[in-house]
Amino acid sequence: MGTESASLKAAITKNIEQALDEKNLTRNALADKAGIPKSTLYRNLDRGPEQFKLIELGQIAEALGMPIVELIKDEAA
Repeated sequence: MGTESASLKAAITKNIEQALDEKNLTRNALADKAGIPKSTLYRNLDRGPEQFKLIELGQIAEALGMPIVELIKDEAA
């Protein structure tokens, strides 16, 4: 289970960062657009994206214009 959790954590971070690059958005812009405090976005991306609440992941996905499943999918799995 620990390996799966680490894999999911890495996948969420990678998927959000990749979407930011593709959309040419900064983390600050994403936080504003998603209505999430910047400190929460940075902390969760840098230290533990599994700490995001489901509603926050939904807000991030909506702000990025993508389904939430795209944020949590792990291509390596």
